[in-house]
Amino acid sequence: MEEGCDAIFIGIGLPQPKTIPIFQNLTPDMGYFTSKSFLPKVSKGSKPANTPPLFPIIGMCCNLKLPQLYGTTVVLGAGDTAFDCATSALRCGARKVFVVFRRGFTNIRAVPEEMQLAWEEKCEFMPFLTPKQVILKDGRISVIEFYRTEEQQDGTWTEDKEQILKLKADFVISAFGSNLSDKSVIEALKPLNLTEHGVPSLDPISLSTSVPGVFCGGDITGYTETTVEAVNDGKNAAWNIHKHIMEKNGHQLDSTPSLPKFYTNIDSVDLSVEICGVKFENPFGLASAPPTTASSMIRRAFEQGWAFAVTKTFALDK
Repeated sequence: MEEGCDAIFIGIGLPQPKTIPIFQNLTPDMGYFTSKSFLPKVSKGSKPANTPPLFPIIGMCCNLKLPQLYGTTVVLGAGDTAFDCATSALRCGARKVFVVFRRGFTNIRAVPEEMQLAWEEKCEFMPFLTPKQVILKDGRISVIEFYRTEEQQDGTWTEDKEQILKLKADFVISAFGSNLSDKSVIEALKPLNLTEHGVPSLDPISLSTSVPGVFCGGDITGYTETTVEAVNDGKNAAWNIHKHIMEKNGHQLDSTPSLPKFYTNIDSVDLSVEICGVKFENPFGLASAPPTTASSMIRRAFEQGWAFAVTKTFALDK
């Protein structure tokens, strides 16, 4: 704001992986990955070696290899990312993959398709376990120990310290989700009121923070969980930023969100066409397909700029 901005949108997400103390000093060389260190390597290594570079000036081609796994891999977590890690571990050479999670099958957060894919690829599921410690041998992960977890009558989950399970493991991948733990970023956000989880406190409707003109969206809100929701946050924030700036300059807006159209010189180009004596404002139309099934759908298409529609077959006699 000191630099003359009327508004700021913060959409930095939650860039750091959640970890627990027992993993603090572990590294990939020891067999330990987080989802944020493992999946990007898988993604880059999946690209063909002869893929042309995005920027030819760099003069480099993608020639990265998949992470090389073997033996047994233990994946910790029950979200979509955890099951992505599990199936990816198999493709990277793991002979056996265990997906271990703290609660039961009815508490799995992943979509059914992700879980089904991991099941079909012979991943083993182990519920009601929480990590206790990692045992190293010759500088590498050898065993991971777990406590048994139980749900209490009040809905809380506790660890039974008397029930301990040991799994031999060559690799461990934690997929507990993400957070914001970079101290420099947290310090930079401190003019805003932060929640106990270190994310900005905000109005869930307008996405405005405790500082007028500062808005947030995406994972950093603390409750947005999917890409679709994050995109919608951007849409909502855009309207509320526009509203904030307009009202700050003495203009009252209608309560219904309606962003101004984006205009450039290209919009002045005449794209109209004439077919059989009928003139259309542009040559873009909808074919006889699902988008033209109903008049309401065709109306919305026209409102978005489509010039014509070839309808589905209609009959007066039902």
